[in-house]
Amino acid sequence: MEIMVDINPIEYSNKILEALKKKDLTNFILKMKDYFYDKNTKLFSKNMWSFFMEGLKKDDSSKTMAFLDVNYLKEANDNYGYDAGDIYINIVIDLMRLTMSHKDDTAIRFGGDEFLIIYDKPLEVSEKKIGMLKQITNLVNNNLTPFEISEYINENYSYDIDIETLSNICTLYNSLNTVYNTKGQEFKISFAIGYGEYDNGLDIKEFIDNIEQEMYENKKIIKKESNINKDKKVQIVSDKCNNVSVVELDKDNNPKLDTLTVHSNVEYLVKSASCEKHSEEISLEKSTHGIPYDRKIEIIKAILNNNCTFFSDMEPDELIIIANMLKKEITIDSVTGLIKKEITPYFLNTDKAANRNVMILDVDGLKKLNDIKGHCMGDQLLIVLVNILNASYTDESVLIRYGGDEIVIIYDNNEMEENMNQYIEEFNSSDMADNFKLSISYATELFDTNVFKTPEMLTNQLDKEMHINKAERKARENKTSIITDEQGDVIGVWDDKIRGIALCENHIKNEVGVVCNVL
Repeated sequence: MEIMVDINPIEYSNKILEALKKKDLTNFILKMKDYFYDKNTKLFSKNMWSFFMEGLKKDDSSKTMAFLDVNYLKEANDNYGYDAGDIYINIVIDLMRLTMSHKDDTAIRFGGDEFLIIYDKPLEVSEKKIGMLKQITNLVNNNLTPFEISEYINENYSYDIDIETLSNICTLYNSLNTVYNTKGQEFKISFAIGYGEYDNGLDIKEFIDNIEQEMYENKKIIKKESNINKDKKVQIVSDKCNNVSVVELDKDNNPKLDTLTVHSNVEYLVKSASCEKHSEEISLEKSTHGIPYDRKIEIIKAILNNNCTFFSDMEPDELIIIANMLKKEITIDSVTGLIKKEITPYFLNTDKAANRNVMILDVDGLKKLNDIKGHCMGDQLLIVLVNILNASYTDESVLIRYGGDEIVIIYDNNEMEENMNQYIEEFNSSDMADNFKLSISYATELFDTNVFKTPEMLTNQLDKEMHINKAERKARENKTSIITDEQGDVIGVWDDKIRGIALCENHIKNEVGVVCNVL
């Protein structure tokens, strides 16, 4: 049996791998290189995260690492479609590439809106690049031409910018701004960044935590400055019946009664003082499929270099173990155990999914839970949902983690959907729901190829329906979330528009000891 050129790794069962000749096993392993890269951006994918961390630990030279998070990507996807979100991401990627001039500069797409840039030079050199990245962004946002931007950067940074890449950025920016203008909005590139100098004398996990925390602090400042009108003050008063009144204040702090709104559906959420960091997912000593971590790093390096000789002395059994390790890491999401989004085309196509039900499901409030309780709690919520889905759907069903908070399900029996809703109700009524309630928004369509000519047409329709359902549910609930710290002091209100916490400028106590807040 010979390896097929365009075969998907998920098709290779252990039985098929055992039937391959040694040469074909090696070819299969080397073909996995394509999956080390993010399909949309061509940057290294999160699969390569630990590989680079290990390499940095062993490198004696100082590097600069920058953790970058794209602001308002979810807003772009939700309001203008995933094509708009992809354009936004490509703009930021090109901006990053403009500053990655050294041959060993690289970047990893860590998540949907998160990137780690590794500059090969120490901070005294690379900080200039980071400053230039911010400055170019500001100039593009101010509608300067590529020539004007290039001239400015050359004069102020003594740096010859790639004019072709810059022109592409400006073209994409103008096209996306045109889309935003259709809804009376203006598009602006916005990201938060945290960075520092790393050398191998530092604890790498602690270092990554620190620059990520700096990024999150900068993100709070950006969102606060861009979304809160400093001339506008809002007072929030809670009464003993758990109602909350919100009213704007004038310049003398007197309430403007015509702005008064009363909210009866109120929840109080305690923000955790500690926040789980992404670097906690790294275990540099662990083994995978019985392969020691250091050995795994050697294997990945050989694949990146197309080094056939590295595998020539291995027995077929060892090659099969390596192939299975790679297949699992490439196809299976490590948090949920579901199939990764990159493998979706293998299942969602006109051959395999035609005349089957397809659902897009969105986990309500996952971003809020991550921000307030930490990513660990958000992962627990996802795992609870996945357990419910696995209990609801048959082995013939296909479950795909389609995004951070989205899951695609391909299934046949409509009763499975009823089972899912029943199990969610049972969970929310149980003692297990003390930390969080499980809520989902979803849409389902039959993949009729006479109606939907392509899978993209189907998923676009499902995405629109799902977001309509989500908006209607929010309108029905009309829930207000007050955020407190662990001492009980109110620190803000969750704002769905900015998908973050609108922080209090200060807060006072009224005569009955109920907290009032000025935002």
